[in-house]
Amino acid sequence: MVTRIVRRPVSLTFDEEIIEEYKARGVTIAPAPGESSKLVISAPDEAAADAAEIWLAEMDTPAD
Repeated sequence: MVTRIVRRPVSLTFDEEIIEEYKARGVTIAPAPGESSKLVISAPDEAAADAAEIWLAEMDTPAD
């Protein structure tokens, strides 16, 4: 199991339920305890953690 702590995307500041939209086998994304600006990604392997981290990063990417 891989665990990462990442920066919370600004978009999640307003709508935290978006986290529940990420569906990947064995991957969870949750608020980091005591760190309102961070999220914890738990995944079965590095590739799954990478995919979740990219998904979160894309939330802060402006749409064309």
